[in-house]
Amino acid sequence: MKKVLTTEELYRHRIELVMQYITDNLDKEIDILTLSTISGFSSFHFHRIIKAYIGESIGAFIVRTRVETAARLLLYSSMSVSDIAYRVGYNVPTSLTKAFVKHYGISPTQYRRSRKPIVKNGYSSEGESMMQTYRVVELPSTNIIYIGSRGHYRERHYFPTYTKLLGELKRQGKVTDNIAYLGIFYNNPNVTCDDNLYNIIGITTQQDVEPNGNIEVKRLLGGKYIVFTFNDKLSKLDDTYNRIYSAILVSELFCLRDSYGFERYEDNLGDIKPNSKIKIEIHIPIEYRNE
Repeated sequence: MKKVLTTEELYRHRIELVMQYITDNLDKEIDILTLSTISGFSSFHFHRIIKAYIGESIGAFIVRTRVETAARLLLYSSMSVSDIAYRVGYNVPTSLTKAFVKHYGISPTQYRRSRKPIVKNGYSSEGESMMQTYRVVELPSTNIIYIGSRGHYRERHYFPTYTKLLGELKRQGKVTDNIAYLGIFYNNPNVTCDDNLYNIIGITTQQDVEPNGNIEVKRLLGGKYIVFTFNDKLSKLDDTYNRIYSAILVSELFCLRDSYGFERYEDNLGDIKPNSKIKIEIHIPIEYRNE
């Protein structure tokens, strides 16, 4: 029997839908009335409920998401500032510059110069080393049952979250043998402050699963991913990510695809600490430059 959600659980689910819509449609005009309709809240209550849940107004959330997405593209793509502005929803590049300066205190161009991974003469020995250890996979789209949260993703408790997700799959009779344990990170800690980092812990499933409480369901779109295997202390993972992105930036074969990467873990992780050694498959969405 399908569980009836409490008011709090229903609100959380509706707000997750709004946040996902915003993230997926930054290059379009985002109409507040449309967001209100998606949420199912009346226009009178919409703003108050959103602010109570995410800690900022819906307008501030949209601007921050646009600016932080622009910062990520400045770091990890060769797109021009103008093209980035259009990509994140600013019809006039100067509008992005104004919002960017207000958020970071410097212009997009200054940000790119000061924070871009340094690759001398277009060559990086570390990057070359990283590119010798990859494989490219084409993944199908799949469903994910997940729990989302805010805060730095290195301080999360994976084991109890996965245990809860597995329990929900079992309750719904949807447990299968081919599940995968994932972590998906919507923000870059080099770009977004810890309090605003949003990420999810999820389990893949080909079954149709119902949301329940703070457990949500979404579709992870397929496509090409470049995969690196990390097998070291968790404290070294951020540096590994920097080397991976540096390698992709100078690659003549690949470029980044406009999507989110994820981590795949071997099993239901135990208590992970910074000095714990962990094996992770890092998936970065890419496309071939000649495509």
